[in-house]
Order: sequence, then structure tokens, then C-alpha cells
Amino acid sequence: MTFTVRDAQPGDAVTLAPLVGLLDGVGRVRDLRGRIVGMPPRGHALLVAESERGALVGWIHVFAAWRMTSEPFAEIGGLAVAPDWRRQGVGRALLAAAEDWARRQGCRALRVRVGQARHEAPAFYQAAGFRALKQQAVFSKPV
Repeated sequence: MTFTVRDAQPGDAVTLAPLVGLLDGVGRVRDLRGRIVGMPPRGHALLVAESERGALVGWIHVFAAWRMTSEPFAEIGGLAVAPDWRRQGVGRALLAAAEDWARRQGCRALRVRVGQARHEAPAFYQAAGFRALKQQAVFSKPV
């Protein structure tokens, strides 16, 4: 099974939605199209893995993060691979593309937050060279 990695386009929303739904449980097409179109042109990348038959089989969102307490880094906002395509190199290829993007942005590290419900994710990221930095709680407030 072969695939290529490319930038996502607004027209990908329909076929990308089920893959986004792997993480958010919903994957609404209308919301997704708006998020793709509304993504800032600088400092963010949304990449997809496309099979030789034109099916989207994975995606990654990566963005540059600037903090007063650390060197610039890139953070993975989401990564998902279609179940039938797992363990085929799709996730690793998407990570490699995100790393390349991060280097071009001047970032010195790539970070990811892993939810406790994602049981397979820590081993995947550790095998890709990531190491755990800390455990934390995430808080949110509507604005």
C-alpha cells in the first residue's frame, strides 16, 4: 500500500471528516471545512496522507508555539491514521513531514500532548523518539 503526504485543501473536508472523528468522535464536515479555510496561513500546517487511489488515510496538524519559558517549538494539534492503514508507515511519514515543517519554521523541538484514553499513542511516540516531559491537567474557559 503506497501513499503520499501533501497539504490539505478545503475540498478534503468531506473525506477528512471521518479521520478527524477518530479523535473528536464527531468529525463534522461543515465545521472541518471552516477550520481548514480559517487556519492561519502562517504558523500552522495541516497535512494529509493520500493513498494511490486518492483516499485520505491519515492527517496531522502541526503549529508553531512561542513561549517566554522555552525555545520555539512546534506542537502536534492532532494526528490520526485510518485503522486499515495503521502500522503501514503512515503515522511515521506524517511525523517526518511535521518535523521538516517545524525545522523550516525555526522550531527546535516537536511536542505532542497525549490524552489518557489514547492507550497506543504513548508507545507510538516513544518509538518515534519522543520522551515524556511532564503530566498536567488542561483547563478551559469560554471567552
